This record gives sequence, C-alpha cells and structure tokens, in this order.
Amino acid sequence: MTRRFTVRSHLGLSVVGVALATLTGCGDLLVDGRTLRIESTGTVEGVVFLDANGNGNIEGGDPHYPNLRIQLLTADGVSVVDTATTNSSGQFRFPTAPVGDLRLAADPLSLSDSLVVRDLSDELFTVEPGRTVPVVFSVSFPAYQLQDVRNSVLPGQSIFTTGIVLNQRNQPGDAVVHIRDGNTYLRLTQVALVGLEVGDSVRVRGRTAVSAGQPILTDAAIFQLVPRVTLVFPVAVTSGAATTAMGGTLDAALVRIQNAAITNTQVVQGVTGPYLHVTADDGSGPVVVVLRNFINFNLGQINPGTSQFTSATGLLVPVQDGAGNVTWQMTPRADSDLDVDQIGGG
Repeated sequence: MTRRFTVRSHLGLSVVGVALATLTGCGDLLVDGRTLRIESTGTVEGVVFLDANGNGNIEGGDPHYPNLRIQLLTADGVSVVDTATTNSSGQFRFPTAPVGDLRLAADPLSLSDSLVVRDLSDELFTVEPGRTVPVVFSVSFPAYQLQDVRNSVLPGQSIFTTGIVLNQRNQPGDAVVHIRDGNTYLRLTQVALVGLEVGDSVRVRGRTAVSAGQPILTDAAIFQLVPRVTLVFPVAVTSGAATTAMGGTLDAALVRIQNAAITNTQVVQGVTGPYLHVTADDGSGPVVVVLRNFINFNLGQINPGTSQFTSATGLLVPVQDGAGNVTWQMTPRADSDLDVDQIGGG
C-alpha cells in the first residue's frame, strides 16, 4: 500500500534529506507538491521438486527440477513482472520483486514429458520491503482414474493412476502386475521389483501404451497406499467367454472357469522360457491356460483327454495373431489357482 508524506517547503533541503533517508522503502514522498518516488523491493525465492511417487509431499528422494521457467505476475495475473529459471538444484530467485500483492506461474512450455505443475497456489502473496517470500512447489505427472486410462488417455503419456493389486510381482517372473478399480482392469508391464500382496491399494506411475490392441501401462512403478485393503475375488465366466474376455470388457481381469476338460497341451516359448499352454473347454468354447515356468505348477496331473479343470483361476492376457485377431489367454498366479481332477471325478 502506498503511503504519502508531505514535507513543508520551509523545512529546507537538509530536513528533506533526513526524511528521504528515513522513508526509503515506505512509499512516495511529496516535496513542495512534487512526488519523489522511492522504489521498494523484496525477494521471492524457492525450489522446485519432481514429485516422483505422486503423494503430494516433498521428500528426500524427490529430485530437483532444473530449467523450469517461473513467471512473477501482477496481482491480476495478467502482466509479467519478471522471469527466472530454476538452476540445477531446482532453485529460483527474484531479488528485486516489487512490494505488493503478486502471483507465481510456471511456463508449461518449459515442462518436459507429460509433467504438470502441482502445489503452486494461484492465491496472492504479499511482498514486503526487504523481506523474503519462500516458495516450495512440485511438478509431477497427471493423475487419472483407471477407466480414463483405458478409454481416453493417449498412448505415450506418463501418468499416475490407482487400483487394487490382483497378483504379486513374481521374481524373476515376467514383471507384469494387474490392477482393478471397480469393474475396470489394467495390465502393468515392466514393473519395477517391489513387494506387493494381492488386495493392496496402490498408486502406479507408468507410461500409457497399447499391447495386442489393449491399453496398458508400461515402465510401471508401484507405490503401496494401504496393504491388503480388500479381498480379491475372480469373475466367474465360461471358457468361451474367457477367450473373448467377454467382448474385451474383461481385459486384464481375474477370472475363473469350472469343469473345463483339458483337451490339449503344447510347449510354447514364453518371456522367461518354455511355457505350457493347456487348452480347456467347458462346452462353450476353448480357452488357453498358460502355465508359466517361473511358477511351480504340478504338471503331472495335466493329462489331455483324461483330466479337467474342476476350477481354474487366472488373469486374462490378450494375444494377437498375424492377421490382427485378438484372443485372450488365462495366466494362473500360483498352483493353488488350479483344481485338477480326472474326468468324471475318477
């Protein structure tokens, strides 16, 4: 706020000089009707971090974010007062910020990848003469609901989403984890090794992509929110519905088939070596159940023509043939996902 001081002319220049020395940084000085403007400034300085896990908190492991252009704006947000760029330590500084109400904004064109600015309030802050205003904020990736990740986010975007874990991240395994939110499911690939339990509530950072015509998140990092927050139950389907993922609506879901005769087995090269592909049919159409080599299955009980899956639970994974046709296979998570018996119960 500007304050005006009137000094009578008969005081003389020496008094005016004292007044100037006393009032520097406080506002305008009126001398014989003339306004002598005294410029006042403060400092605005801060630091910018990359919020790597999306929790909204600045933590020791979060890296500094360099080369971000920061704008110091007038109170109405229209005029740019000054600009600065974060250094290699994520720091920026406005050493001569004018006194009064101001705002800060980050230039989105200086953000890389899919990053957005967080924690930079659009509320006014006040700069006082000779004082420093400290500012800390972060940049991070946008967060989407799982349904939006599947339906509207374009491939190639780095994002956050949340969900419930449907399977553990096996070691060595194939680095694949499935999550769900309500009736929406998503497959995560190239998942960084992390301890997970089925039913954990998690936040996921990854890059959107498409595999066999279905959306996925790849290069995924998973952060536990609440351990074992819920029980996980498979969706009951026929073998015919499993092989189409119910028209694609159950892509990446955890499903269960029952009383499906084992009609064929075939060894196929998988991500980590030979996998056993078991074809099973409950009369509605065949589905391939993939027994991956890094899980200890009891293969001796798998006998085409004489045994059946009384119950088989697995995650649905799409595969695409050379003509672009997509079908789904079931991938059991453990030997306990399979209940094998002889046909007729013998």
